[in-house]
Amino acid sequence: MESNLQISKTENIILWIVRMIVGVLFILSGFSKLIDPHGLEYKMFEFCEVLSKDFFEGMWSFFAAHALALSVTMIAFEIIAGFALLIGYRFRLFSFLLLLLTLFFTFLTAYALFRVDASGNTVIKECGCFGNCVKLTNNETFWKDVILTILIIYIFYRQKFISSVFGNGAIATLLMVIVAIAAFVSQMWVLKHGALVDCLPYKVGGNLPEKMKKQPAFCKDDEVEFKFIYRKGTEEKILGMAELGQIDSTWTFVDRKDVVVKKGNCNVEIKDFRLIGYDGTDLTQEILHNPNTIVMYIAKNIGKADNENIEKLKLITDKCIANGVKVYGCSAGNQEQTDAFKTKHQLSFSFHTLDEILCKTIIRTNSGLLLLKNGTVTYKCASPDYPTFEQMPINK
Repeated sequence: MESNLQISKTENIILWIVRMIVGVLFILSGFSKLIDPHGLEYKMFEFCEVLSKDFFEGMWSFFAAHALALSVTMIAFEIIAGFALLIGYRFRLFSFLLLLLTLFFTFLTAYALFRVDASGNTVIKECGCFGNCVKLTNNETFWKDVILTILIIYIFYRQKFISSVFGNGAIATLLMVIVAIAAFVSQMWVLKHGALVDCLPYKVGGNLPEKMKKQPAFCKDDEVEFKFIYRKGTEEKILGMAELGQIDSTWTFVDRKDVVVKKGNCNVEIKDFRLIGYDGTDLTQEILHNPNTIVMYIAKNIGKADNENIEKLKLITDKCIANGVKVYGCSAGNQEQTDAFKTKHQLSFSFHTLDEILCKTIIRTNSGLLLLKNGTVTYKCASPDYPTFEQMPINK
């Protein structure tokens, strides 16, 4: 390898600074997503769904089906490659891989920037390159990726003048292995217990009615229609709220879709919070303005809900009900699925339908508890962390 002395001192300093900037940026990018890997999973799934409509449907559908595994791998790689860049480990390999990754990111952000629907609205609102805690617009993300690509091309072109801090021997390899293990193990913990830092609207302390207020007062909300899918035998119907009277108890609820009919112009943090009973009853105001603490059990996929702590859930909710605390089961599943789940585990509370995206936003793990009082989130936990009834802030 050629010595750094073969280039001017000024360029050597510039090369060192650029290398530090790129390495630190990738570590920060990876860590900002590591605190909530599901955020990248959902964003990746969104990209794949839109991309599959435009080209290479089979490829993007495959990626969508493995979005979580790809997200975990990408987050870990950003941290590992960023660290490798800082210490100069296998520089030729990692600088080349980072260049490929950045070119791919630039393509995605350009796609998000220019892909619009028939009404001229941007289909993908943000790229999520720094997770949910650091928000960048599509335009900001695109130019960030363009500049980053230029910097990586520069250090890749001048890689022969970069020396490894620890060489490529045992010490450097051991450090890389430790970083890799930490990057994967920490994500496994977060996926089980929930985000390390909750930057979403439903974090503890957030008041949902306040976050649902229109800002400014004269703005217009999205016009949303609730569409309910019911099935009887092989026949299926898609009904609006006003049409639910057309069916009787012989029809089974299958799914609910919230369809944006007309985009609004409101800067509202929470737009889509609606809790609907399987009979069509809107329970939203009932839970948002209850002066007493209510408990919500939320499972985005009731068929795959975490059963590890189900007995503890039953003990908690039974004791809540015995003490006059209302418990609401919330799921994106249909009534048949939730009834089967309720019967199997002998749960005493009723289930209602909540949009799947909303379930994912409220509780990052597949199932967990949310406590509300006067519309304010007072407590939240994933299923492995269920407390006892006495430990929950019921009377605070």
